[in-house]
Amino acid sequence: MWDYYAIIGTSYKYAPADFREQLYLDGDDRQCAYQDLSALGFSDVMILATCDRVEIHCVLPDLDRSLDQIEGWLLHQAHLSKTQASGHIFRKVGDSALLHLFEIACALDSQIIGETHIIKQLKSAAQESLLDTHNREGVLRNYLESAFALAKRVRNETRIGEGVVSTASAAIKLTTSILGPVDPLKMLIIGLHETGILLGQQFKQAGCGSISMTGPARRTERYAYQQGHYFTPYDLTPTAIAEFDIILTCLGSGRIILTNRVMRDSLAYRRHRPQILIDCGVPRDCDADIAKLDAAFIYSLDDIEKRAEKGQADRTEAADRAKALVAAALIDFRRLETEKDALPVWLALKTHFEATRHAILDAHPGISANEATRLLVNRLLHNPARNLREIAGHGGVADLKDQITVNRILNQVFGLSPSEKNSPVAKVESNQ
Repeated sequence: MWDYYAIIGTSYKYAPADFREQLYLDGDDRQCAYQDLSALGFSDVMILATCDRVEIHCVLPDLDRSLDQIEGWLLHQAHLSKTQASGHIFRKVGDSALLHLFEIACALDSQIIGETHIIKQLKSAAQESLLDTHNREGVLRNYLESAFALAKRVRNETRIGEGVVSTASAAIKLTTSILGPVDPLKMLIIGLHETGILLGQQFKQAGCGSISMTGPARRTERYAYQQGHYFTPYDLTPTAIAEFDIILTCLGSGRIILTNRVMRDSLAYRRHRPQILIDCGVPRDCDADIAKLDAAFIYSLDDIEKRAEKGQADRTEAADRAKALVAAALIDFRRLETEKDALPVWLALKTHFEATRHAILDAHPGISANEATRLLVNRLLHNPARNLREIAGHGGVADLKDQITVNRILNQVFGLSPSEKNSPVAKVESNQ
């Protein structure tokens, strides 16, 4: 089952917000989704749906056909065609899927490296999967538990979590240097990107006077209230924008939502009291020409991170250390899985060897030890030797590659060198 762990979906790296919003599965939608997937034959499955990503994690019995089925279902429920989804859907299988899961859990796949929100979302998705699928013994649970343990280790052994605090601190410090204390200020968050939500939480903790959320997504209002913010209808006219001192955009729709003209008129309504724009959109939400306006101060997330108190070098070092831990964990996990997979094989071999030994002794009562061991060796190696000869004589290129691999493994398992003439197979072939 190891090679059939797969992830299919999209994220902020692959698709704009509009596309992700169409794929998004709300609470009730996810319950129905689990029922649909179960009806299709997928029971070991988890749906991870956040502002930044919609992913189906699953263990599949038939890789290619199953992935096509899941992608077809995902696009069908979103009323999207394959043409519309082209370039926006990713598939990851085996090592690639497990690495992706580990990077998500350790917040290495987040826009702000080290943020803690994603691990909570991942745990919530895992718990929801358990409740909706009732699959307590699934292979996927082993992967998730390993991911959670790794995330905890990365938090304990690196300073990766400091990135969020230092980035938010830099944003707040920059704001106060331009507008003064944050407590009388009004902030507007446009969009549902995790980055905007995280920075909004930090501004709230710093005492920002009021924070409102808006956006085209139907769930923005509910999300705003969940975060303890206000909600305002989606209106990006100058009169609406003029009400706010800080505007944080994280829509990433692929279109410019705030233009130079809108901001110019907004500043006019404010009698040129300064406004700060923090553009976290991927791609950018704001017109770069806004920077030409005297009272408009526009910064990208990269600009903010460069000002972070802890320094870019520290965060890069922590991220590199975390990536090294993830890579090592992937190797360890696969080694353990391989060892577990090998155990039944060795037990079956032992049973086969014992049965062969008893058959020889029963067929030849009173046989000498020397003759019994000779017959045992020949009997045990007869079928493997015959199968290897058939592959060599009739197999294609792929079969020959498999035989080379088998030969190497046999040499390694039995402690032989490839050139050794007295290998078990060679002895059998000489006695045929």
